[in-house]
Amino acid sequence: MSDAIDTYKPSPRRVTEEDWEPIAAFVREAVRDAQPRTRYTARNLLATFSVYADWCYRVCGEELDRAAILQPALIAEWADLAIEDVERTTAGNYRSRLLRIMEVLNPGAARPRMVALPSSKGIDPYTGEELYKIWSWAYGLVKPRNSRDAIVLVAACVGAGLTGTEVAHLRARDVQVDDDGVMLLTSGARPRIVPVLASVEQIFIDAVAGLEPYDFVFRPGRDDAYKNTVSMFVHKYVHGGVEVKTQRLRATWVIGRLREGVPIQAVMKAMGIEDFSAITRFLRNVPDLDVAEFRARLRAESEHVR
Repeated sequence: MSDAIDTYKPSPRRVTEEDWEPIAAFVREAVRDAQPRTRYTARNLLATFSVYADWCYRVCGEELDRAAILQPALIAEWADLAIEDVERTTAGNYRSRLLRIMEVLNPGAARPRMVALPSSKGIDPYTGEELYKIWSWAYGLVKPRNSRDAIVLVAACVGAGLTGTEVAHLRARDVQVDDDGVMLLTSGARPRIVPVLASVEQIFIDAVAGLEPYDFVFRPGRDDAYKNTVSMFVHKYVHGGVEVKTQRLRATWVIGRLREGVPIQAVMKAMGIEDFSAITRFLRNVPDLDVAEFRARLRAESEHVR
């Protein structure tokens, strides 16, 4: 087992060699300590924990600390939001592996009523200035085709909360336009219908003009979509100090809807999640109501109360 752990490397399609290097020792040691007390093989734990640790470290900015990343809410968020192109049952299996690792390596987190848990900082939304730079990058790409695809990518993530893989799989037939606006139909692990923000509706109307129903909206002309279709585009065309992360763009959309007062149930439905704990980490970026608005909202009565 020890040799298998020491020589393990994740598939480059799941964690690139560059991203694996800073987390490799942390992942290997965690699995080495946890595996003897689980029913899982070392390889199964390594395959799951390496992808999860990469997401925590690279996307969420968490420290490589067992107590910091082995938290129920963070694991739930990853299982519900960050695992793409897998069925719900598979995502549930991945989460079960991580929860078992948590029980072994951070047992206090499994008993939140008995210990004080550190809060997890979650993913910060982009600021207005940062979004301006991202849109400027998208509109400023020299080649019209690349600019068009960059604009579609940003609009889908920050205007409808799609993941990178969902953007890659979006086809022209999935863009529905009616008198009430534009909706995007997603397939895969979280099929749903998402109304897009009014400010980006025209982007999708223009994007599907001239496309056949089964043509991809992002990078049309492809024969298929892969998990790294978007990440490869970002890696190739994002330069000059601009940061474009689809997870953070999606978080910006989620937090924006919550700040606008959209009911949490509606936001969860549009996100394609069912586990409430997966959304709790976004709430710290939603400001509290001031006293006057707090009182006014709770004082307002429905006509059905009396």
